[in-house]
Amino acid sequence: IIFTIFFTSNLFSQVFITQIYKKSGDEAIEITNFTSSTIESGLIKIVLYEDVGSGDLSGITPTDTYTVTSALAANQSVVITSASFSSANINNAPVQLVSNDITNFGGGDDTIILTSSSDGTAWTHRYDVIRNFANKTSYVRKDDVTDGNVTYTESEWVVFIDDALDPYRPNLAGGPERHPHDPLISEVMGSSSSKNQSLGYHRIGSTSYSNGNWDNGLPDRSRGIIISEDYNHTGSTLPARQLTVNSNSTLSITDNLLIVTEGVNLDSANDEIRLIDSGGTTPTGLSQLITTHSNSTQVSGNGRLMVDQNSENPSIYRYTYMGTPVTTVGASTYTITSVMKDGSTPTSTTSDITDITFTTGSYDYDGSPTNPITISSKWLYTYGTSADWSNKESSENILQSDGFTIKGPGQPQNYTFVGTPKDGLIQTTVGADQAYLLGNPYPSAISASRFIEDNLNATTGTLFFWEQHESVNGEVDISGHGAENIVGGYSIRNIATGIAANQSVSGTSGLGVGTYTAPGPYIPIGQGFFVAGSGTGGTITFNNAQREYKQEGEDATFFRNEEVVEVNSNRNTSILKLGMDYMHPKTNTIYHNQIGIVFMEGLSLNFEKGYDSPYYKNEETSIYLKFKEDENHYAIAGVQPISNELKIPLGIKLESSGDISLKIDEIENININIYLKDLLKNKVYQLNDSEGTKLNLDKGTYEDRFIIVFHT
Repeated sequence: IIFTIFFTSNLFSQVFITQIYKKSGDEAIEITNFTSSTIESGLIKIVLYEDVGSGDLSGITPTDTYTVTSALAANQSVVITSASFSSANINNAPVQLVSNDITNFGGGDDTIILTSSSDGTAWTHRYDVIRNFANKTSYVRKDDVTDGNVTYTESEWVVFIDDALDPYRPNLAGGPERHPHDPLISEVMGSSSSKNQSLGYHRIGSTSYSNGNWDNGLPDRSRGIIISEDYNHTGSTLPARQLTVNSNSTLSITDNLLIVTEGVNLDSANDEIRLIDSGGTTPTGLSQLITTHSNSTQVSGNGRLMVDQNSENPSIYRYTYMGTPVTTVGASTYTITSVMKDGSTPTSTTSDITDITFTTGSYDYDGSPTNPITISSKWLYTYGTSADWSNKESSENILQSDGFTIKGPGQPQNYTFVGTPKDGLIQTTVGADQAYLLGNPYPSAISASRFIEDNLNATTGTLFFWEQHESVNGEVDISGHGAENIVGGYSIRNIATGIAANQSVSGTSGLGVGTYTAPGPYIPIGQGFFVAGSGTGGTITFNNAQREYKQEGEDATFFRNEEVVEVNSNRNTSILKLGMDYMHPKTNTIYHNQIGIVFMEGLSLNFEKGYDSPYYKNEETSIYLKFKEDENHYAIAGVQPISNELKIPLGIKLESSGDISLKIDEIENININIYLKDLLKNKVYQLNDSEGTKLNLDKGTYEDRFIIVFHT
């Protein structure tokens, strides 16, 4: 007994379980010998306890035991599989053994131990433990674990989970089942032999890129990776558990995703990550950084990240709402001058950082396309916890959650953001019924629906995106800056869909002839947007679970001018967008007003926060959705799935008498005819997307006359 305990505590401390795999009847246990000696046959004993939960197992007879019947050389693995194992590659010539009994685990409540005995004392003599591993997963030991552990420690493992788990399931249906970028079991199934996620071999210690190669296997989501020289990664996602850039090195990611499970260390001031987009001065988010941990920031060091975003707004008179994906290096806030640089030369592996010239005088209204560009500080504003517009000098500190307004240099302009990448939990507070200008805080896109769902208590569940077009009097002199000349509006987004701007803001004369954009389901890097506080207000939260790798033009829209239209991500949701064309009585110009209807299981004709979005402000002329005992005019409404019995009330408000035309702007996942019924005249019109349904109505409000109905 004394020999067994001594042998276990000294030799076997470096023999431990390095992977557990379970998928569709295929099970495997990988054990690796990290000692400098061969472990002889018969010394490694594996014990399975089925359905035991997480308690003390002292004195409990194991369900099954298995003794490794082959010698295990130094730095070699043994893989014990079920008899018909076939779903994953087994690489690197491990010892391969078969046992249906010891691999008969599943259900998430089993325990496996390595022990020096296999009877009722097995638990007492254990030297490594794993327990409660779920089905359709592969648990891979992190590469910084160097010894077995008699107490199962969840943080020692990276879990590659079932691909089929739905990362986009709305809270209404139970919420997401995983992060969109969690490690997946499919990564294990077809893995190359050079990765720890592969069954058959396990490497201890991080892998470093130096002298043009990885020195300890290829990166994967269970690995710490170190960049010790300049390296440009192309052609695929670069995965890591922990990432360190040191030795005055630059890690460039060209047209790809950098995904890190835990933390990022940019060691010194000369260490960098560069997210490079081959789009040049019109980047679309081809390179992004996502971290997936659930903690506060895990970014350390004095290095910096560089990433581009551009504004195609060519005017010195028009506002763009922006956010920043970085803070001032080493700080939890940012100043615009420290993080926003002249990106006229887009970020590359060798590009320099060029400061913007920010004006300082109170009468310096105009930016200029100088070299470097000039930006007027007069138009740098936030609208945050103060619940009012606050002019910010370029060197004033701004909360990392907050967005800001800017007027450009008079040309489409690429900007380079430089600083500490924002990461993890980011919070601020919105007052009751107050507006707040936020900015996507991450160097990746974020999910609008996840952000809204995470903040339903503190907000109204609706996001507002500003677009501005050429001013009423043109843009030839200082009058173009005046509020009375603003031509713009707020496009609206909720959990399920977005609609284009359909109303002007206070003091404007209308939306003009510009094209307005429906916000997509993802908010791109650097995009600013407004939320409104709920009746109580509260804490607004950004977190890594909201992050997603989406390029602009797919599902993410950066609001410049005349941008791409939305591509809906709710594939099981039916969406109808209706538009009304009418003659504006003051400008004699045809205007277009849009509403959206979302049809989804779990919704109804009653108010559901996050799916029903009132107008930004009620307009003199508009169409809207209006429900009983609810005074709000809705621009977007969520209702139950379409049926022949469904009737949706449509409100119409006209500032003056005249002709209007109603038509289908957009339709998705609807294979049924859509009609407008006039209850007063008992007349039915089939709605279409071309000519439209023309009506002649007197000035006034119509709330009980028109309904939308559906028939096969």
